[in-house]
Amino acid sequence: MQGDGNGRPRLDVSKSLLQWAMNRSGKSVDELSRNSSLGKLHEWMTGTRKPTMVQLEAFARATYTPFGHLLLSEPPPDTPSPIPHFRTISDNKPAARSIDLEDTIKILEYRQEWIRDYLIDIGVKPLEFVGSCNVHDDPVKISKEIKTALGLAPNWAAVHSKWDVAQKHLVAMAENARIFVSKNSMVQNNTSRPLDPEEFRGLVLVDEYAPFVFINGADVPGAQMFTLAHELVHVWMGESASFDLRDLAPRPDVELEVTCNRVAAEFLVPADTLLRLWDEFTAHSDDPYRAASDYFKVSRIVAARRALDTGCILQKDFDAFYTKYKLKYNASKVQKSKKRGGPTPDLMAPHRVGSKFLQTVFTAVAERKILYTDAYYLTGLKSESFDKARDKMYGEVD
Repeated sequence: MQGDGNGRPRLDVSKSLLQWAMNRSGKSVDELSRNSSLGKLHEWMTGTRKPTMVQLEAFARATYTPFGHLLLSEPPPDTPSPIPHFRTISDNKPAARSIDLEDTIKILEYRQEWIRDYLIDIGVKPLEFVGSCNVHDDPVKISKEIKTALGLAPNWAAVHSKWDVAQKHLVAMAENARIFVSKNSMVQNNTSRPLDPEEFRGLVLVDEYAPFVFINGADVPGAQMFTLAHELVHVWMGESASFDLRDLAPRPDVELEVTCNRVAAEFLVPADTLLRLWDEFTAHSDDPYRAASDYFKVSRIVAARRALDTGCILQKDFDAFYTKYKLKYNASKVQKSKKRGGPTPDLMAPHRVGSKFLQTVFTAVAERKILYTDAYYLTGLKSESFDKARDKMYGEVD
């Protein structure tokens, strides 16, 4: 260990460990060197200079690496999540996941492990619908079974004023059935780690006591309803996965994904009804997707995708619509990003963590079944944000 001339020790860190951390984070030496604390990173890599403790801590934060791992003699083995990652367009190579997706999965796995033990401890029974269907079952039959289990009427969406209201109702009914739903656009509350919807739009961790579904909140809002429906079907199939659902389409060579998409589409927009009404939608509206959206209470993008799947429109029609839709959404996102500030972690907790999970943690704390420090770690909230989120949620209940 060397000193830096000011009494601060410098640490011996191997180039292989530094390179390993950068490879995991997807960041280059040049990119990291823009950080004032990491300006000498090039010299660390050549061995002409060694980092101080403070500098190495900054490097660990910038590469999302546990500090202790950088003090090892060699990089630890990577242990990616065993759940499959399905990409719509396959190049027959293993689908590598980014560290942001891997960390998101690990966070959800940790929460699931805790709440599973908690539920078993208080005597809760397993959910009978988890894994109750298979890819050979009729999509219409599966759709009806999901609606029945969630307490949804056959035309459940029709009573709602808009598709986003219907989506909130679907989330609430799923959580009432003990399916834990969360949505986030970043890793925990870290705004410097946005999740890429082109990599994944959703993921599912199936468990007979506590199935978890996660929606990538960075995706266009209109597509999130379909992602949620697709994830619910995974629960009934009993299969965990992450997936990109590019253009709302499944990976075509994976029967599970094709089936989940068919059921999700039937769940949201029954084929027989759409085919019966499509001529009416086109005859009385210059925007048939809007007319279908209003009728089925789904977004225009879901209506357009379903019109393609049922043969009402051609692929080129859908591609033109989807491209325009995404451009409009991305433009609105740029405008919003120019505004300073945003919702605080306590306000976003019911979405980012999930209302059902959050309520269970609050209950466990109140019953002294869990320490506050553990509750903060489980929710990703600091003490003040945790208290505010709890007060807000209990106030809504009251």
